[in-house]
Amino acid sequence: MSVVVVAVLTPKPGRSQEVLDAFSVVGPKVHAEAGCELYAAHTDGDLIVHFKGGDIVHMGDVFFNGSYPFIDAGSGGSPLGMIAAFDRVLALAGEKTKIIPGHGPLASKADLQAYRDLLATVSQRIRDLRRAGKSDADIRAAVEYMVGAAK
Repeated sequence: MSVVVVAVLTPKPGRSQEVLDAFSVVGPKVHAEAGCELYAAHTDGDLIVHFKGGDIVHMGDVFFNGSYPFIDAGSGGSPLGMIAAFDRVLALAGEKTKIIPGHGPLASKADLQAYRDLLATVSQRIRDLRRAGKSDADIRAAVEYMVGAAK
């Protein structure tokens, strides 16, 4: 049986960083509990915090606004986990939600949607190329072309 726990926190003024610091200590302990399932996004230990009262989502390194996604596969990250994380945030975000990326400028829901769609498109094309039996070199060349065309 899977259980999803969602906590809505409203830090006192000036205490937001204190809450984020506490999560960085507690998060790994919670993730280690039996039955806790996570999407491996940027890594296998990502944290996204939704400050509902302020209509703000802090995405940490899951979202690099203004640059291409960095997926640390060596630390358990995956494109499908990133897409799932983006879908979750997009479902809770409104048109005025402020999205704080781990890198880059403050973002909107539209910015996150465009980033998610780019990653989903490139990921699907890579899967299609693999199914077609293309070599790693051919796939890298195709991705470089796709990413260059997206600029």
